[in-house]
Amino acid sequence: MYARRLPLLAAVAAISMLAPASAFAQTPVQEPDQEELETFAEAFVEVAEVREEMTPRILQAQSPEEATELQAEADERVIGVLGEHELDAAQYNGMIQLLSSDEELRAEFEEIVMRIRDPGF
Repeated sequence: MYARRLPLLAAVAAISMLAPASAFAQTPVQEPDQEELETFAEAFVEVAEVREEMTPRILQAQSPEEATELQAEADERVIGVLGEHELDAAQYNGMIQLLSSDEELRAEFEEIVMRIRDPGF
């Protein structure tokens, strides 16, 4: 099970690369209740899907202009996902920060994410 968590932990660490530069300011986040954590986990999974799709495209761009356009597309998609879950980038990044510093909460979050990704888990 530990091996299954490694990609998730890497994703938690790397996911903010798709957030707009102005979103790196973090909103202080209080520990979420179960519903908020589940909503965040759903958003996290969808943002990870955008990242997994867009990162290779950005890295394979034929020009800096194309890379910039693809990054803008990725940013728009991430913002859309966050909006669907009633989050903004600052809240999202604040929750990532909270998860990185609270092992118990992170373990609960990881279980929720695994359930979302693999309903048979």
